[in-house]
Amino acid sequence: MVRKKSKSVPVKVKAPKDNEFPALKALTHEEIYNLIAKFTRKVIPIKGARLSIINDSQNRTSTPKSPYITLKITERKKLSPS
Repeated sequence: MVRKKSKSVPVKVKAPKDNEFPALKALTHEEIYNLIAKFTRKVIPIKGARLSIINDSQNRTSTPKSPYITLKITERKKLSPS
């Protein structure tokens, strides 16, 4: 089998100016947790079951049926804007 050589196509990219970027949004710990949980469910697909993501700070609750992942926030630091 003979492979054809593909031609390179030039890619032109125009970078946005500084004032064209959207304003940054500060996320809460809950929003970060939800984003990480959503991402984790997408990258770890489990056939025939839903992956449960639980927050380790939930006291006095039993663990869900397998499969599940426990997320634990170990430190909370506020980053000052520079």
